[in-house]
Amino acid sequence: SLRARGGGVVDLIVDNAGFELCTDMLLADHLVASGAAKEVRFRVKHHPTFVSDALDADVREHIETLANAEGGESAKLASRWREHLKTGAWTLHADHFWAMPPPMWEMPEQLYQELSASS
Repeated sequence: SLRARGGGVVDLIVDNAGFELCTDMLLADHLVASGAAKEVRFRVKHHPTFVSDALDADVREHIETLANAEGGESAKLASRWREHLKTGAWTLHADHFWAMPPPMWEMPEQLYQELSASS
């Protein structure tokens, strides 16, 4: 298992901002906190094709929204997520491919190689 090997690199292909992105972030937090991942790479869209498409800025804005929410638990979660970004446990990777119509088997070679290196 990844945990037994000291954690791996996990890629999350992010689709939409809002609730869906929040659940992606909760999963990423669990993967890091449990030791299953030493790095979670968020594969976000480079530009929005649809209004809900998640971008690098959306990840950061979701964290800031949580940080400013009433109640201490949200702020604690936001603080932990900021730390994940600061330490490199979470990294953000934008690519045009995620907002384009080609199928996965037509993925650019560089992106394919990056994903192939995941745990």
